[in-house]
Amino acid sequence: MTGQADVTRHRGTDALIGLVTILLLFSTVQSLGPERSTVTSATGLDPLAVFKMGVRLLAMGTAWYLWRRSPGTLRASLTAPTVWFLAFFGLAALTAFVSANPFVSASRAVSFAIVLAFATAAAATYVRQGREAVYWRGLCLLLLLTTAPLFAAVLWRGRVIESYDTVARLGGVLQPNQLGAVAGIVLLVCLINLRRQRLVLLSLAMLPTAGYIAALTLSRGAWIAIAAGLLAAWLSVRPLRVWTLPGLGLLVATAWIGAATGVIDPDRGIAGAIQRGQSRTELLSGTGRTGLYTYMLERQFPQRPFFGFGFQMLSDEDVAGDPKPFETAIARALGWPAEQGHNLFLSTLIGTGLIGLTLFVIALGSLLRQVGGAAWSGDPIATDQLILVALILTHAMLDTTLVTGVDHAFILVAAVAGLASARRMALAQRVADRSTARGPLVRTLASPQPSGGL
Repeated sequence: MTGQADVTRHRGTDALIGLVTILLLFSTVQSLGPERSTVTSATGLDPLAVFKMGVRLLAMGTAWYLWRRSPGTLRASLTAPTVWFLAFFGLAALTAFVSANPFVSASRAVSFAIVLAFATAAAATYVRQGREAVYWRGLCLLLLLTTAPLFAAVLWRGRVIESYDTVARLGGVLQPNQLGAVAGIVLLVCLINLRRQRLVLLSLAMLPTAGYIAALTLSRGAWIAIAAGLLAAWLSVRPLRVWTLPGLGLLVATAWIGAATGVIDPDRGIAGAIQRGQSRTELLSGTGRTGLYTYMLERQFPQRPFFGFGFQMLSDEDVAGDPKPFETAIARALGWPAEQGHNLFLSTLIGTGLIGLTLFVIALGSLLRQVGGAAWSGDPIATDQLILVALILTHAMLDTTLVTGVDHAFILVAAVAGLASARRMALAQRVADRSTARGPLVRTLASPQPSGGL
């Protein structure tokens, strides 16, 4: 009877965690129509924004339920790397006091913290039951199942010209750059599944779709990130590592010879798609990114070096509300409306200052150290996670993925951080249990024994 009760309890918990995860993945949608959903104030909530807030409240309630049901899961949130990420988001919420839009800074910081808390509570629940592999496989399955209808909606709408673009790109329910990153994540998850021989049919169906969508988003940042993820996947296979440098050299040599001989036309085909109608000067400047980076470091950072301008802010002007982005000082200085920093670390520095950046770097370093160490020792889950994190971090260096909104990238990183914290907590608990069990035996052996004799 006890075993049957455990199975029933596991199924109920699995269903609850799965439902909330599905809703979180669907809540990454940015649009249900031609206009993007952007929450800039408590009075500016549209139906999609209300749905997102409701999902995050449900996630917080679920985390609370898991903590109450198994108090040990709460300790995972107080274990690195999760505790460092929570400290960062706590500071990010406090920057609302200096933010040009306090509602945006506070509400988005709290949203990140809630998703992280839920992911950690869920991961700790599975780890305590010895089912972390079930948790990771289930997350990969839900990721594929929820992106399938999103991809269908994108393909049904077709390519459109965004307000800031000059060429048609796939987008729709997601902004094209974000869609490219999501397609890259799905592509890598499919390859990982095929390598591990799980979810084979679903992965074979989703793999070409993800590749096709990633190509038609025309997102150069996503393409670079996918290349980084594929390189990480290649390096994770030990027999292939010796071919890495020769392969890269052959690829570069082929491209150079093709361009020099005219076989590769820089204005057509893949090269033309990369240019997207922009000049080579614009491409070399990262389509304006280098100018933005210089402006943020030389003009913005010295003004508020310690606590920044407020989480997700680039200046003391609210680019999400009034004045409009085209009318801000940044837009006038750069000639284009920069609404985000296009770099994870620079955005964090300008938004939360040196103190916030320090906390974030510590959190990220702790995550990479734990996951990288486990991957190096041959742990398959950690190896898969490191491949995905390589893609996500590369994209975040070009498009501020992780601190712009709760998207697929952050949900995955939250799950990775939660699982790392839960595993570290479980390991510490096992060490403590062994020490406790060994203590009485050591004391018994060390105590003087009564001498025998007549």
